[in-house]
Formats: sequence, C-alpha cells, structure tokens
Amino acid sequence: MRLGIFLLLITASFHSLAAPTAPPPPSPIGTCPTVLEQIPYVEHLAPQTLRHQSLDIYHPGKPEDGVNPMLVVFIHGGYWMESDDFYQIGTTIGKVFQNQGIVVASVRYRLSPAQKHPTQVKDVAAAIAFLYKHASEYGFDRERIILIGHSSGAHIAALLALDPQYLGEYKLVPVETLAGVIAISGIYDVRPEAAPTKRHARWYSQVFGDDVTRRITASPITHVASESPPFLILAGDNDFMGFAEGSKKFAEALIAAGHSDTIWHILAGQNHFSTVSLDGLDNPIRPIVLDFLEIPPRLNDPSGYTRNECSSKISGHENQ
Repeated sequence: MRLGIFLLLITASFHSLAAPTAPPPPSPIGTCPTVLEQIPYVEHLAPQTLRHQSLDIYHPGKPEDGVNPMLVVFIHGGYWMESDDFYQIGTTIGKVFQNQGIVVASVRYRLSPAQKHPTQVKDVAAAIAFLYKHASEYGFDRERIILIGHSSGAHIAALLALDPQYLGEYKLVPVETLAGVIAISGIYDVRPEAAPTKRHARWYSQVFGDDVTRRITASPITHVASESPPFLILAGDNDFMGFAEGSKKFAEALIAAGHSDTIWHILAGQNHFSTVSLDGLDNPIRPIVLDFLEIPPRLNDPSGYTRNECSSKISGHENQ
C-alpha cells in the first residue's frame, strides 16, 4: 500500500513538471471586453520572476453566436534583452485585435543576458502550452492559434514554428498547434557570419554565446521545411540595417524548401516600428494582417475598445 502511494506521488510530481500548472482565470469571461493582467503561465518559487513569466489576455467578450474567437499570441521584441514595458506594443496589439473580435495573449519572457538562449523560446513555448490547455476557460478556439512576433519576437515565433523540440516538450506539434505565424521585422539567422553590423554581432554573442553549432540551431532559417505552419513575413524598406534583406532571405528559403503557404512583403516607406503599428484605418499593413487572419476589418474605433463603458481590468495574480 505504501509503495502504491509512493508511486502515485512520483507520478503526480512528474506531471506537475511536464506541463504548465498555473491556475485558470480568476473570473469567467463575460460579454464585455476584458483585460486579464499578469497571468502566470508556470509555477514560481521566486516572486521577483513572476512578471517575466506572465501574460496579459485581451478578450473581446463572448460572441453572440457562441463561437469562440481565434487567439493571437503576441511576442515582443527588444533583442531578447528588453521588456515591452516602455514601447507597450503588446498593449496596442491587444486593443487593436480585441476590437476585431480576436483574443490576444501578450507574452512576457525572461530576458538576456541574465538568461541565455534558449530560455526565451522555452518560456514562450510554456505560455503557448498553458494557453492551449486552458482554452475553454479563457474562451478562445485552440484550433486557431496564431503567433505574431516583432523583431526578436519574430525570431522566437519562427523558431517555435519550425523547430519541434520546444512545443514537443509539451507533446504539441507546431504544424498541428499553430494555425499560422506573422513575423514582423524579424531576425531569422543568428549565425556569426549573418550579423549585419558589429553591434548585432555583440548582441548575438551576448544572447546565444559563441558556439557555432548552437548558433546554427538557434537560427530559424536552418529549420525551414515544407511541413510548417503558414507564414506571413513583413518588413519595411526603411527598417534597421539587414532586417529587410534577412526577411527576404528567410521567405525565399521557406519557399525553396517547398513551403507553399508563405506570403512576404517588403513594404515601401515603413520602418522597424511602423510595421507593427496596426492601429489606424489608413495603416497599409493592417489589411494585410487581417486578410492573413481571414478577419474582415471593423471600421469603428480601430485603436481600442468599442465598449469602453463596460471594459474591465482584472489582475490575474492578485485575484487567484
């Protein structure tokens, strides 16, 4: 009998390590737009790491037809070393797509150089696994999960989609779990010879180290394959040095590998930040993104909530 209890405890411990075990939402999703903040997607021992391994959910409210909306997972940039707290791009993305009837999860991750690669990719993989597990509680369709990554976030999104080891840790297969990837002004090759400037070379070394093999496996362009989720790859012709050319090379590598669902644009007059500024009806990138998502644009209040009077904010970690 004691042996049986011991084995049961061991099994329970194993499962607690094998999958994200953060709690479900603190309150049900209602009919109004809702923001759930700082939801931890893994268990924590140190409170100071809580924010870096948390996400915010922007929910448009339960649809009248009862059909759960798609989920967009936004992965911020910052050369793997900066949070999104200053730029607030995730907040803007959340509000824009929330207004389109889409659920958005803006994911944070632990930062380099304190945490080297692949910590950032593993953190986002854990967040996706958590969201996949709790889709019904958060009110979205887990068969329609789209990744949107900007800058180094596009590197993370592309690597998650193309290298199966990260989602595979949670028994998820990228081509089955991800309905698509939107990679905006991204970095897809971190091999030593690929750095466009000396500054980039230093940053790559800080994040990925100097082992050549590790740098190869960390480069999404080395994992291109025909059986991969659909890709929309965007960059501006006024982007930072090397980003437009790197995006073009990555898209061409996918196509050369037999990936038939690759769309790419180098957008005239756009820079590293305007490519991801999707608020505003006159933004030329917004319709391209919505078309990829197969979402007809709503022409009212493109920058945020349509029902401000009933929107609410609930802090995930304070209301559990």
